Amino acid sequence: MPAIEAFSGLGEFMDVPVRTYSAGTFLRLGFAIAAHLDADVMLIDEVLAVGDEAFQARCEDRIAQRIAEGMTLVLVSHDLGAVERVCERTIVLDAGRVAFDGSTAEALAYYRRLAGERSEEQVRA
Repeated sequence: MPAIEAFSGLGEFMDVPVRTYSAGTFLRLGFAIAAHLDADVMLIDEVLAVGDEAFQARCEDRIAQRIAEGMTLVLVSHDLGAVERVCERTIVLDAGRVAFDGSTAEALAYYRRLAGERSEEQVRA
């Protein structure tokens, strides 16, 4: 519990009923709890966008530590910077189907090309 409290950075708000938390504070506490569970797989959906830069850095550091310990991470995100910093392998989905599966650098290049094509299609329409 002390590690979760320190990681979350909620300080005096740790003892406040969670029903009074903002959505961001609730997600911050949720990630702090999840990051300290002994799990083989962690699924994260856009939670790295929660909190200030210091909290985001703690999240990325904790994720890197857990990956080094052998945990598998599935990160769902549109934050290409976070994907680049955290992931070695990336899957790009297009209309719910796997469009690319490979190294993160190649996947991000593919995603940017795909997004560029979509932007050009929207301009022409």
